[in-house]
Amino acid sequence: MQGTTYTTLDPPGTTGTYAYGINNNGDVAITWVNQSGALEGALYNYGANTYKTINVPGADAAYGSEASFINNEGDMTFWWFDSNNLVHGALYTKYSSKHFTFYTFDYPNAYQTVANGINDNHVFAGWFEVKAGSPSLGYLATFK
Repeated sequence: MQGTTYTTLDPPGTTGTYAYGINNNGDVAITWVNQSGALEGALYNYGANTYKTINVPGADAAYGSEASFINNEGDMTFWWFDSNNLVHGALYTKYSSKHFTFYTFDYPNAYQTVANGINDNHVFAGWFEVKAGSPSLGYLATFK
């Protein structure tokens, strides 16, 4: 490609950054590795050129949480780790309130659950495992 511009997303004090989802405003769901090696979710606000740390409440401090995707309303999907290093899903949304709220979840009877992409109709996708070492299975879910 010619004429392409790249912007490095590298918040101060991090040891690695992963950009996952982007919305039409240019806002990006990112995850970075902090100085202790844990993951932290964040929002990069394109217009303001700022970073806002957004971590799932209850995530184990040693492992953390990852922001995965963002829709045009600013709703974000996350996955977060418990004290056993098992992963769970989370949705950060203001869909049913005036303020952003976290909803944590697991696919029914799943061993682990990951939340990935979310669209503007509040449908999100991800994957889960029924038991340790089992094949991953995809899912779609609607937030209501």
